[in-house]
Amino acid sequence: MTPPPRRVLFHAVRSLLLWLLLVFALSSALEWWLFRDQIGRPLPAYIGTTVQGEAVDWRRDPPRLIYVWAEWCGVCQTQRPWVEALGRGYELQTLAMQSGEAPAVSAYLTHNGLDWPTLVDPRGELAQRLGVKAVPALLIVSPNGEVRWVMRGLSSPWGVRLRLWWLGDA
Repeated sequence: MTPPPRRVLFHAVRSLLLWLLLVFALSSALEWWLFRDQIGRPLPAYIGTTVQGEAVDWRRDPPRLIYVWAEWCGVCQTQRPWVEALGRGYELQTLAMQSGEAPAVSAYLTHNGLDWPTLVDPRGELAQRLGVKAVPALLIVSPNGEVRWVMRGLSSPWGVRLRLWWLGDA
């Protein structure tokens, strides 16, 4: 005799949720291991100006999220819609790494309809000070300027929100 469809559905959903939890736990452990030197450290001192002309001082007013991207990065373009949505709920600052000088980055932002507060890092020096060697990367920062989490590569909005919740920053 076959089990009722509800029971089959319940077991399938439960199995899926357990697998997702396992993947989240393993990816979080791997991220922590890869970025263990950056997590818990204060943001590097940085004073500058976004391409929009806004003054930035990470020591005095650290952003909650720092998204490091590049105009040539396909994964960055894929993540763009949910990064925009995340920026509506959290203080987001972006860093255009190795994407040209300010006029080129500003033109890219305008062409793509992006209003992200963006710092320009044409040679990747600021990204290097953040410990970021590849894009895309997303740093979660505490209100006192301490790096709480670093994600690199393809991420998902629910994965970021889950980490924010887990860190007590939701």
